[in-house]
Amino acid sequence: MTTSNVLPMKVADWPSIDRQLWARATISGSRLDEPGWASSWRPSTIGIAEHSYGSWLAWLDENEILDRSVRPAARVTAERVDAFAERLSGHVAGNTVSIAISGLHRALRAMEETTNFRWLDHLARHYANNAPSVRNKAARVIPSADLYQHGQELMDQAAKRVDAPVHGALQYRNGLIISFLAAHPIRRGNLSNLVLGQTIVRRGSRYRFSFKPSATKSRRVLEQTVIEDLTERFDVYLATVRPRLRDRATGPDPRSLWIAMDGATLDAGGLYLVVRQLTGKRYPRALFPHLFRDCASTSVAIEDPEHIGITKSVLGHTTLATSQKHYNMANGMSASRRFGASIAALKRRLADDDIDS
Repeated sequence: MTTSNVLPMKVADWPSIDRQLWARATISGSRLDEPGWASSWRPSTIGIAEHSYGSWLAWLDENEILDRSVRPAARVTAERVDAFAERLSGHVAGNTVSIAISGLHRALRAMEETTNFRWLDHLARHYANNAPSVRNKAARVIPSADLYQHGQELMDQAAKRVDAPVHGALQYRNGLIISFLAAHPIRRGNLSNLVLGQTIVRRGSRYRFSFKPSATKSRRVLEQTVIEDLTERFDVYLATVRPRLRDRATGPDPRSLWIAMDGATLDAGGLYLVVRQLTGKRYPRALFPHLFRDCASTSVAIEDPEHIGITKSVLGHTTLATSQKHYNMANGMSASRRFGASIAALKRRLADDDIDS
């Protein structure tokens, strides 16, 4: 059973506490030890549970939210499982998503016997009845130019909200996040670790961000110059918007680029919620930050295939094959039906501004 284009994490690579709990759950027992919860399961049932749970761990790891120091139950939230299911639904049919969620439920129930995960069964039934098939994946990929323009509109609207300065500041920040992600779809861990004067600086008339190999998933330097169209937007944000949000803080300035409503750092979890809430209001289905990477790769492949090579550095991959294998959903889509001339203009800016690391 293939549940997505994210390969399931092998049991040997699971966090140590998960491996221990799973080994205990599947032990057959003896005269001295009671059998584990899953000891009577058929091999096929155990296989589905391991595959589903491995896919869950791989998704957490891909989104940089896999905490290996906590128990399985501590990683499970309704929001995360819903996002995981949405990711699967973009690649497989609803029944397969249902099987995966049911398998995840079985694995969790076997490892965390005292925790109630019954709500996962309700989610599994929902996807069995309502989830779109893999043929609808194209509908979930939004042109990067459209995402970029959405951010611009939010910032323009925020500038007019003189009657609500704090909410206007939040809206401007949110718009800048969307436009920045559309043009530079970096991973959420890097997005949340943009620090003024360290990982993002202004050099001349442009802003530039960079991360050392130890801070990137590919273990290579990630270095890009922010598209010039966003320079003035960043200037406004840093001169007026960010200080307005910082006025509500009680502690020292963390120098984080993104600031929350309380004046503290807007962390990776907060960024995830912002992106989902904003895109959910504009599009039929909410996008999570990682999906911006799919949108960028597919946008280039459809509208500007001669420059498909830029996706390697835009996404921070080690090879172009990785970008195409994991993110490009262009096959079978019609460029004339999906995109307008605006996406070509945005991609030309990306091609000109990107620094191949």
